[in-house]
Amino acid sequence: MQETLNRKPQVILLGNGLNLAFGDSPTSWTELLEKLTAEKYKGKINPKTLPNTLQIILRTNGEVNGVLKEYKDELKGNPLTDDLAGRIRKIFEMKPDHILTTNYSYEVEAAATGKKKLSDSAIRDMQKHTSEVAKCEPQYMIHTYNEADGVPVWHIHGEARKPRSIVVGHYWYGSLLTKYKNLTDDRRKTYDANCSKGIFKVQSWLDAFILGDVYVLGFGYDVSEIDLWWLLNRKRFEKAENKGKLYYYSNMDTGEFNEKEELLKVCGAEVIHCNELKGPDILSHNKYRNYCDAALMDISQKILTNRLTTL
Repeated sequence: MQETLNRKPQVILLGNGLNLAFGDSPTSWTELLEKLTAEKYKGKINPKTLPNTLQIILRTNGEVNGVLKEYKDELKGNPLTDDLAGRIRKIFEMKPDHILTTNYSYEVEAAATGKKKLSDSAIRDMQKHTSEVAKCEPQYMIHTYNEADGVPVWHIHGEARKPRSIVVGHYWYGSLLTKYKNLTDDRRKTYDANCSKGIFKVQSWLDAFILGDVYVLGFGYDVSEIDLWWLLNRKRFEKAENKGKLYYYSNMDTGEFNEKEELLKVCGAEVIHCNELKGPDILSHNKYRNYCDAALMDISQKILTNRLTTL
């Protein structure tokens, strides 16, 4: 990985949206929560009552880590479909500097290699770390990534083959936030000194998020994602010159007031609606696929423009 750039890093943040749109029987977060639910709570929990970070603790009867180990193989994801592989390859063709993903599975890495699915050993061979740490981290992988076709792929909430790395419950999110704050506090002067000279040094995915142009696709920015809301505000308050901005691609252009999207704007994000999604059947599968394709086209254009203007 090239740790130092003379322009803003171009960063793509992927949620589970591409998998849901183009994958083969993909598992949604709601479906995963239901699978992880202890027998005594089956059918009893209202998913709207508790945020996801607390809900999973109740559903697993307080045994989050143990249950995740049981589902390790399922968390690795299904074999790639041609449609999904094609969309991910389009992302690599954009030549982003970093890809961040909240997924635990390895569709991004598999698409980069042209394979349907990757073994644990193949993923292990891809794993690298920045010069900030002496070795790859087993947990809270802030400096650890998988290099796929020359691009660092950061599993910001952990990855399937390392269940200990997976961040899902409220306790783990809180621990993660502590690490975020300590690291970014230590880097504040470095950010300011380097960026004023037009130098962008990335030694963790946090650096890439705060300093770079971040394009958010297929990720709902749920209010339970407290770490990413904290980071969005940390990006907003960063005083370093030339920092990038966050672009949030929305699939909910209903024309009505949307509290979450307004909050994203207040926190410094630019919310982009894709025109294909206007209408009463906004959540239909075909329209969601159209949203993904329209967003990919816009991201490609913005990366090209932003890269040229920051050289």
